[in-house]
Amino acid sequence: MRVDRIDKLENYILKNKSVSLDKLCEYFNVSKNTLRRDIDTLTERGSVKKVYGGVVAVEKNKAVGLRTFQERNTIHLDLKLSIAEKMAGLIKDGDTLFIDTGSSTLPLVNLLDKFNNLTVVTNSIPFIYNALSHPNLKVIALPGTLNRATDSLVGAATLESLNNFHVKKAIMACTGISMDQGVCNASFEEYEIKKAAMALCDEAYLLADSFKFGVTSMMRYADPEDFSCIITDAEPSEGMIKYLSERKVRIIC
Repeated sequence: MRVDRIDKLENYILKNKSVSLDKLCEYFNVSKNTLRRDIDTLTERGSVKKVYGGVVAVEKNKAVGLRTFQERNTIHLDLKLSIAEKMAGLIKDGDTLFIDTGSSTLPLVNLLDKFNNLTVVTNSIPFIYNALSHPNLKVIALPGTLNRATDSLVGAATLESLNNFHVKKAIMACTGISMDQGVCNASFEEYEIKKAAMALCDEAYLLADSFKFGVTSMMRYADPEDFSCIITDAEPSEGMIKYLSERKVRIIC
């Protein structure tokens, strides 16, 4: 599918920083006309820039705002599923989980059928809805006010209810991870809930595709070293690896 090819093309360019058109045509086995159309799509996304004879990755250290859940849930689906599969390998029978809102955590819902006595606490409406077809899951839906931008329940009632729980593992999402601002989020209401979830868990896990490294956003809700590990699809830059290594942060790719 063209969408999958474009996502893979974007990932390849961002990883290699600068690539010629000829190299891309050879690697993806497409014509230059097809490649140019795909690159036009990526330039509209703002992730790459055309230069003479090729393309370069756009630096991602700028701040970003909040996209709607529907927008985020259509980007890099294959990468998010691979990240969720790695996270599923760290879950055990009998665990109590907090599962954060976000397109990175949602794929987990279809990977939990093999577990027994699993309890999930969440304010994610898509997760709650998809859990209806998984009768082995005990789902505790937090109350609150509908946030249409994030498809979640938020507010004072959500925080008050969440603070009554203690969970073994908090499985978290983010807007960006940077050396300057740590782990960030773009929504104030979501920020409060993320902070609370981090405080009430034994272990925290961050699910983040590699495009989020170097990205900053409005609100810092945690430091990388607050997580048991960060699960991503590809190694970040050498500078980020050094930054995380100095803080003894485990990365699973």
